[in-house]
Amino acid sequence: MTHIRSPEVSQVAATFGIIAATAFGASVYGPLLVPIQAEFDVNFATLSVLVAVPSLSRVLVTPAAGYLTDRVGPRRLLAIASLAFALGGLAAAAAPGFWALVGAVFGSGMAAAFIESASVAHLVRLAPPAARGRTISRGLTGFQIGMLASPVAAGGLAVALGWRSALVMAAAVAVIGAVIAVALIRDAEPVASTGDDTRSAPGRPVSWRAITGVLAFGALLWGGASTLRAVALPLYGGVTLELDPATVGLVLSLLTGLRAVATFAGGHLMDRYGRLVVISATVVMNLLSTLVLLLPAHLAFLGLTAFCYSMGGFGATSPVILLADRVPARHAGRGVAALQASSGTSALLLPLAAGALMDAAGIVALALMLLPVFVLAILVGAAVARPSGARPPSVASAD
Repeated sequence: MTHIRSPEVSQVAATFGIIAATAFGASVYGPLLVPIQAEFDVNFATLSVLVAVPSLSRVLVTPAAGYLTDRVGPRRLLAIASLAFALGGLAAAAAPGFWALVGAVFGSGMAAAFIESASVAHLVRLAPPAARGRTISRGLTGFQIGMLASPVAAGGLAVALGWRSALVMAAAVAVIGAVIAVALIRDAEPVASTGDDTRSAPGRPVSWRAITGVLAFGALLWGGASTLRAVALPLYGGVTLELDPATVGLVLSLLTGLRAVATFAGGHLMDRYGRLVVISATVVMNLLSTLVLLLPAHLAFLGLTAFCYSMGGFGATSPVILLADRVPARHAGRGVAALQASSGTSALLLPLAAGALMDAAGIVALALMLLPVFVLAILVGAAVARPSGARPPSVASAD
């Protein structure tokens, strides 16, 4: 069995903390959607802009984020971007109108794009080939942990002090992320290797065709899953079932906790059993989560669709792992940025369409839109992850 060397363990842990702090702030809006809608008196289509705009900012700045990630050490980039993310949260808390709120969230999304590019590329460079799935999944579980704590805290504060107080809390957590970056992240980024990591071999050409497949798979999987979590589940609970923000936040936190466990374990499963098995099971669980939304509205079905979504966490990091299998480590930042851009485009368009469909025909129409997304994800994921794909030889013998 391949173990992560101790210096890399500390770097993975620090990166985990920064990712968790950013995910905490980015996920704060789920239980706040209904109170925000009530205060600003906007329809669902307009409200969905708030969910989609971080993806727009991500698409716009990822080329610069990827370039700087490959050129600048992660310590400075993560610290500055985390502080910018905190300032965006404070601006959102003080927004006098809906479109001012959208503008603040747009700025926060730009900062988050730099944090995501730098942190994910840092993990890709640290990951030994035979333990790539485990290393990357453990670091990226920070996304799930941040999303676990955020909804219940935000929902509780929204009920007690109003939705703006939750945004102030998110800004404070982002400052903690900046402190972690300054204190613990190392600028020097040695590429972990056991001698068989053909990604970084001199002169090795990048398989752009394989990368295109990964980008398409990431767009389908992450775009569909983010629409489920950020739009479908909160509105199913808050509108269809008329639950209060605290209850919606609790449901989102519980499902994210289960998904975090699945994500943490998923990397090991991909190293041991291969990418294809885990990816197929992941997309099927997301598909089942969507199918449950077609059933008559009931609290039990909210629990069932949330459980299926949570189990989809086993392969939540698979697009990054598939990318790491194919992209030379020296270009990790640009590869991650390309993945962010593709998934960001999907996460921009799908929530906008979901909000419009929710206005026009309710949750069933939204679910019908997501079904073909996950069907395509199964097909593309199977093509990209089949055993003949570009995987380092050590993966098969990781244990």
